[in-house]
Amino acid sequence: MSKFKQDPRLRRLEMEHELLQDFCSQSELITFEPLNQRPGFPPESYKIHFRVKTITAIDSQQKPVYGELHTAEISLPNGYPMTSSPICYMRTPVWHPNIRSSGEYRGHICINAQVLGHWHTLDMLIEQIGKCFNIKTTMP
Repeated sequence: MSKFKQDPRLRRLEMEHELLQDFCSQSELITFEPLNQRPGFPPESYKIHFRVKTITAIDSQQKPVYGELHTAEISLPNGYPMTSSPICYMRTPVWHPNIRSSGEYRGHICINAQVLGHWHTLDMLIEQIGKCFNIKTTMP
């Protein structure tokens, strides 16, 4: 039973945290850490670590450059999930068409929030990001 009975957002964040714990406990390739968590409250942002070899860039000779640890940062803003979508950025280089590679929004992950809808949970979002790296997961 949630200790946040009176606050639907905190209840949702608490549920999201529990789903994320369960999801990552079933994967050897994906781990997470909460960011800036206030004592006694569920996290509102996370670093997600993906351990998989994938292309991070193309060198001057047009050959791929690889990396094996990739970190995303996901923030769940005040209106999440009803009026705001998660804000997702890669904090390490990744070469993928759904991840901005340059400019002001470098690292921004296109998550197509309108398609996801309000029912889409954080663990499902991380599974979608993992698919960018060809990580195959099975949702519980």
